[in-house]
Amino acid sequence: MEAKRLTGALSDPGASAWAQAAVEHVALSSAPLADQPSRYARSSWADRRYGLVRDLRIQAAHDGESFYLRLEWSSPTREARDAQENPFSHPLEGPDAFPDSVAVMFPSNGDAQLETKGCEGAPVEIWRWAEGMPEVVEDLLATGLGTLRPADGGSGLWARSGAKGSRWQVVFGRPLACEQDTPPRLAPGASTLMAFAVWTGANQERAGIKSYSQRWLDLALER
Repeated sequence: MEAKRLTGALSDPGASAWAQAAVEHVALSSAPLADQPSRYARSSWADRRYGLVRDLRIQAAHDGESFYLRLEWSSPTREARDAQENPFSHPLEGPDAFPDSVAVMFPSNGDAQLETKGCEGAPVEIWRWAEGMPEVVEDLLATGLGTLRPADGGSGLWARSGAKGSRWQVVFGRPLACEQDTPPRLAPGASTLMAFAVWTGANQERAGIKSYSQRWLDLALER
């Protein structure tokens, strides 16, 4: 997909400027249970459905100064709240509830193993947003399953979020020129790869229990 050069309030997920950006629908599936690093997770989820979100709507743009990535999906958690009933056996609100969240993953060195979240020498950069922290983005690095750690920082990452009915709308943003030479490389004329994950909080999804895209998506920034 192409991140076109646009003008307008691109930091707002509901802005009319996004009507000018092409839409990609990314198919999601349940992350393989055999790949979960925790024996407890493999056992406790063996007979439970997870990875409930199956479609993620993607748009990308830049304005010559910042890169914007807009993600939208239908949330089973929000559907349950809107219906004022809880089809799940877990709370939708309160300290025992899990947040809905979404993440985008980039290969830090231009290419990496998606199935294993990278490896030594070929890490992946992960931007993660969670419900309840509308403007906070976790900036993480991974060199394999179960190896998440904070990135070095200095990237200037942020997020804006909103909702329309049962659908979450989240925009990730980052300056094209970072304080540090932080991957992914985002500049007009450059390209990178992306992959995605979504967690349904009402289903107690977290860590490797998630919906995910099974292949990298090519992204190019218009000059």
